[in-house]
Amino acid sequence: MDHHRRRRSRIVSHFGRGGAALAWTIAGFGGALVTFVVTAALNVPLNDALAAAGDPDRIVDLAGVRERFEPSWTGWNTVRALASTVALGCLTWALALFSRSR
Repeated sequence: MDHHRRRRSRIVSHFGRGGAALAWTIAGFGGALVTFVVTAALNVPLNDALAAAGDPDRIVDLAGVRERFEPSWTGWNTVRALASTVALGCLTWALALFSRSR
């Protein structure tokens, strides 16, 4: 436990009083990473699957296609929106803390 305190103290002293901003910056980039991963691994493949269904004017069962696509896509889009909002909040707070430390 004491080892972790000394290590944290060295990190904070390295970054001066802006050390608190560093933690919020890391959290913000973590939120941005979650946003990117969800987009690349889930939303884009779902979009591709929807595009593969064909031209909407030629799809016989458009409601069925939407029913299969929409719940999953909107669920992951909500995760994406929350993660990006958290990232923005963390990075904004990091900037405020860093500005005060100067």
